[in-house]
Amino acid sequence: MPRIDEVHFQKNSEILRKQWIYELEDSLEEIEELIKKEFYTGIWGVLFNRLIAGLYSFFFSKDIKSKILKQMEVLLQASREYNGNSEEMIEKYFDEYLINDVGFARIKKKHKKTPELVERIKRSLLIMVKGTNELLQCEGECYDDLLLDAYKTKTEAEKAIFALIDDADESLEFSVQNNMAKISSLIRKQTIKVLRKEVEIARDYYTKKLNDLYTD
Repeated sequence: MPRIDEVHFQKNSEILRKQWIYELEDSLEEIEELIKKEFYTGIWGVLFNRLIAGLYSFFFSKDIKSKILKQMEVLLQASREYNGNSEEMIEKYFDEYLINDVGFARIKKKHKKTPELVERIKRSLLIMVKGTNELLQCEGECYDDLLLDAYKTKTEAEKAIFALIDDADESLEFSVQNNMAKISSLIRKQTIKVLRKEVEIARDYYTKKLNDLYTD
């Protein structure tokens, strides 16, 4: 794979960083609206203020956002260095990536299925590294430009981007089905609904974006 020079990396990594932060903030706004809709009505708003505070902490704590931002930087560095050697990427970057993984932070670490989830996170990292490496090599002045340069058709773009979203969806459902998340039983149903909403938001966002970008 061609080496990504410093100037090219700095320019494209800043484009990607801004896009990812935009998506994060937009997603958090929608999640906050959903939480308000789910909890701040009727008896919920009177009886479960402490649980609601816990739910807000689950999604909006400074620690969670800090982890996401650190993970972005790990992903960018790994993607810059990616040369097709997946084992090398895992050995060099996975530990730091895992420490800052929000999904991993939210699960019961002693659960019997944790080792399997860790393998799923490794797979997720490699999918993202390969996709990000492609975008880092592209030419453009904004995120849309990079997408159009990386993927010449809507079908190619959908295959690459929805692979990431489908992977996130599968890992979430694996965690849900095996009851791995650290969630109070009193708000388990509502919290899982919000977690699934995170995936839905990403799917809806990219469905619209790709429809707008690829008009032919």
